[in-house]
Amino acid sequence: RIVFFEVKTRNVKHETNWTTFMEEGNYEKALQEADAKISLNQGFFGYMDRALTNTFLENYSGAMEDLNMVQKIDPESPVIHLLKANTNCYFNYSEKAKESYIKFLEIDKKITESFEKEIKMTKSDEEKAEIYVVKATTNLNLANLIKIVESNYHSSDNCDEIFSEVIY
Repeated sequence: RIVFFEVKTRNVKHETNWTTFMEEGNYEKALQEADAKISLNQGFFGYMDRALTNTFLENYSGAMEDLNMVQKIDPESPVIHLLKANTNCYFNYSEKAKESYIKFLEIDKKITESFEKEIKMTKSDEEKAEIYVVKATTNLNLANLIKIVESNYHSSDNCDEIFSEVIY
């Protein structure tokens, strides 16, 4: 069973019915929820939700369109690059898949280093605890995303082969 974690950052909480619809397997309702977010100018979350929903509906070209929109909004989000890597695998675009996967690994490493640096510089235990919560949520979301990707892309053997060529 895949659990959809709410996206939490210090000042923003992404909480909607989309999560519930996805957990229930009601992908059409989840798609409507994502479309509503986009129409309400919540582009990052709306396009991201729609991209994930489209993967469950096996609409990989739609997912790629949405991921391209998300990437314009936040080019340094590791989630985008991981999903793009797997979507490119589905279409057998090996070089694009490798590029996206390498970018995912690079950004993921930067995020980890950034959290560690921030924790060392923070003096207050309360602030450190907040950083650990954000870091843990980020890691859980990435781990969950990897589960989603592995369970929904039918080209996982192809992706494993492509990604095994990437040396980090």
